Amino acid sequence: MKRVLVFFCVAFVMAAAAFADGQVRLGLEVAKDFDYRPDFAAVTNSFSSPGSYMAGLFWEVIFDHLGLAGNYMVSYDSTDAAILPDFTANLGWQGDLLLTFHLFGGGAFLDPFAEMGVGCAGSVNLGAVNYTELGIQALGIYPTFNLGLAIDLSGFLVGAKVGYRLSSIDIPVTGFQTLSAVAPFQVTLFGGVALGGH
Repeated sequence: MKRVLVFFCVAFVMAAAAFADGQVRLGLEVAKDFDYRPDFAAVTNSFSSPGSYMAGLFWEVIFDHLGLAGNYMVSYDSTDAAILPDFTANLGWQGDLLLTFHLFGGGAFLDPFAEMGVGCAGSVNLGAVNYTELGIQALGIYPTFNLGLAIDLSGFLVGAKVGYRLSSIDIPVTGFQTLSAVAPFQVTLFGGVALGGH
């Protein structure tokens, strides 16, 4: 485990040096899906109460105003065996690959940005298999568009973004139906580090 951590630390420092004219970002994010266009009250209530969240990692490399970003998030929901005798647990995942545009460029204190790209999402039933032989409940790809604001505190990054995803599209080679793999709206809070560009 120590070797893996050392490898990633060295790789991150080398990437920061290689992209000295740009900026490299790494961090954590948590997201909440909405089936409707949420207002501020709905978002604050959602994040302040228990519920189903997606959580994971993100990365981004920025040159001037343009960048390339990606993320991977998972969620886990289960039902209490005392409530349902047939215990079930669902694991969901989402990964996006995004082109980004930063209005003031990477490294600006206030960083309004836009993202567009494609993602893949799905969920699998880990308990009782009720949907397919493999327990897959949903699997699909989708186009996505996000607007957000990051605050760069001399290398420490915090921010939020709102995303709109069009309906999921079946992945042809799998033969699985999407079964609403994603909700149309997603609000994400994130934090991390930003190297270079200051």
